[in-house]
Amino acid sequence: MKYIFQAFIIFQILLAPLWAFGDKYANSFLKTGTGVREISLGGSVVAAADASTAFYWNPALLSGIKNLTGRMMHAEEFAGVLNLDHFSITIPNFKDYKIGIGFLRSSVDNIPLVKESSLMDIGNDGLAPGDENYPGPDSDGSEGNGKMDRGERLNFGKIGKFGTSESAFFLAAGKSFSKKLSLGISLKGISKNLYNTSALGFGLDLGAVYQVTDKLNIGASVSDFTTTYLFWNDGEREIIAPEIRTGVAYRLIIKTIPLSITPMAGFNMTFDGRKNNSLTGSSILNAKATFGLEMNFKNLLAFRFGRDENENFHIGAGISTAITSLNYGFSLGDSYSQLGNSHQIGLVFNLQEVYTLIKNNL
Repeated sequence: MKYIFQAFIIFQILLAPLWAFGDKYANSFLKTGTGVREISLGGSVVAAADASTAFYWNPALLSGIKNLTGRMMHAEEFAGVLNLDHFSITIPNFKDYKIGIGFLRSSVDNIPLVKESSLMDIGNDGLAPGDENYPGPDSDGSEGNGKMDRGERLNFGKIGKFGTSESAFFLAAGKSFSKKLSLGISLKGISKNLYNTSALGFGLDLGAVYQVTDKLNIGASVSDFTTTYLFWNDGEREIIAPEIRTGVAYRLIIKTIPLSITPMAGFNMTFDGRKNNSLTGSSILNAKATFGLEMNFKNLLAFRFGRDENENFHIGAGISTAITSLNYGFSLGDSYSQLGNSHQIGLVFNLQEVYTLIKNNL
């Protein structure tokens, strides 16, 4: 397995020149990730994501599904300007595979739309045709030129509003091929809408998880493995280059308390040009690290800390029962402190337990 993993990484790096033409921010809305727990851990969950979020982080982790589950998440970024809504469902038994279905959407609403009709193009005299004492077009020719010149203003009653949204739909499957090795695949469709333009695209993600011991997992995934193309209705095209995520998670159990402590780390590589905080000086390969720590008391109460690839910090907590778990996350750091902090709230339901509970009480 060690040699397979090494060969996999070398293979991806050798392909880097072919992927270097990717557009840097074409998939920026997907970089936030999904799952309150996973975001609170800085996204360092390629080897330790919950099965309900595995369709995004690493589809191989779907092999750990034991129950039919449903998940909802809502987040507000940057003081409520950006809204994130995520939904997923996991199906434990579909022939020999475990299935995950997910939907992610980010949106910004009520953006002011200023058109030419919103401009009171009346010149520097402040008068328009029909006004009393209207002297006629300005001598300097600024009236009716379609520009906001000195002395002109907007008609706020004619300023409209519009919204923009980006969505992704995932259909994933995972399977265990041995007691230690699991593999997964995820198909995704991407949709973008910006005012009167829209785009569609399709991609493929791959994942693998290897259980070294009962306490140690290593994982790897490649998103947009075949390169994802976004086609806009105005003829433009965007390219999402592949991204490699690797991760490790170690679970330490203190039985006397009882408490489990799980430190985890991730290493993400993209090939769309150098970005801020990259660990390399390459103009092609961009590499960033993530870290997370989760403490879970009696599988009931959890506390989480993490640092994402942009060096922002996250904290979170969760409480779990047999039927549901409630998670809360808070993001802070340079970008969040400047643009507004972020809050995430998520619910995960064990639908099988919910069904049993309802059935027993009817």
